[in-house]
Amino acid sequence: MISSPRPFALMLVAALGLTGCVNDRFNAPRDRVGFISALAFSTGGDTYATRPLGAFYRANGLAVNLGELETCVGVPFSIIPPTVATFPTVPAGQHLYTTLSGRRDTLFQTATLGLQTYQLLTVNSIPFVPGDTLTVEVPGDVSGFPGTTIRVRTAESFEYNIPAAPTDNEPMTLTWTPAPAPGSYMAVSLRLNNTGTGTDPDAQIYCLFNDDGSGEVPAPLTTVWNASLPESRSSLFTRVRFTTIEFDARTRLSLLSYFDRPTQPLAN
Repeated sequence: MISSPRPFALMLVAALGLTGCVNDRFNAPRDRVGFISALAFSTGGDTYATRPLGAFYRANGLAVNLGELETCVGVPFSIIPPTVATFPTVPAGQHLYTTLSGRRDTLFQTATLGLQTYQLLTVNSIPFVPGDTLTVEVPGDVSGFPGTTIRVRTAESFEYNIPAAPTDNEPMTLTWTPAPAPGSYMAVSLRLNNTGTGTDPDAQIYCLFNDDGSGEVPAPLTTVWNASLPESRSSLFTRVRFTTIEFDARTRLSLLSYFDRPTQPLAN
């Protein structure tokens, strides 16, 4: 059976693992933490678009947490990821402004699931050239998050090979198109049913690799993979690029661009 040494979830604002605590014994000042994520996806052929989303929090312990590089762990899986709606949000200006591939767009302040977020309203997404720089202007708010400008190279499209089920006690090699420029990571979720009899995935083998085109799932986890029903198996590969600005010891902002390949069944 798969154990749970460290949870990993695609979160509402960052599509990355977040942990945090909003309460402390002595009511110490809480951190100000901002996350702006930009999901990149294909719109057909060689055209692509991205959909930014931002949120700013007053909470301790929130941070981008991809996991440990070049490792794989067994963790639970749910089609409904947890959210960070219990963490208080703060304003960072009436709007945020993005610049990407020669155009400028506005992220409007909205209320979603109890969160104060910034997102596109007048358009559904922003067409762009993968690899171009995404710039986000944060005007700031005196009662909330400070103003700044942050930039990140956008995540590029890629292809990956569906891995064949290995022999028990043998590692499984995963391969994909290497990143065309340094500074990105490849997150892989291999989903399965942990009971060996069900078809709905309830667990995953989560790996984080250098984005160099290949990674290896160790033998103990591939044995668990082989024990699951083929009908329960699927995979999701995600290329991630991110940058973080540290204002001071208690204030930071992260900007992430990530490209998901559509989940593919693995019935071998």
